[in-house]
Amino acid sequence: MLSYAIQKVGDDFQQTHPQGETTLLGFMAAIDAHPWEQQHREWNEQQDGPLPALVLRNEADQRELWVTLLGDGTDRRGEYQLQSVAMRPRKSFFGKGKLEQDVAVFETRDRG
Repeated sequence: MLSYAIQKVGDDFQQTHPQGETTLLGFMAAIDAHPWEQQHREWNEQQDGPLPALVLRNEADQRELWVTLLGDGTDRRGEYQLQSVAMRPRKSFFGKGKLEQDVAVFETRDRG
């Protein structure tokens, strides 16, 4: 099951607003419908906290994809920052495994 959430300007870095279940096509529509320009204006005024983001979650696999439109929010075909977040087991020095957060960050030059 996939779900998604929104992180708004003014939120804490760990705070998101759940939006419910979704599909890939539904998440793409949410990216298109998100008020990026307004959120970027608010961030430029505050200059504090996280940039606005949409978060696609796979709860069963403990994975997330964070999507942020870069720039001023007017060009939805422009640059995006993608953050892949997953919980992965890591073995410690003595062989006891524990879950650690694994993050990879990518930037795209265009939406295509």
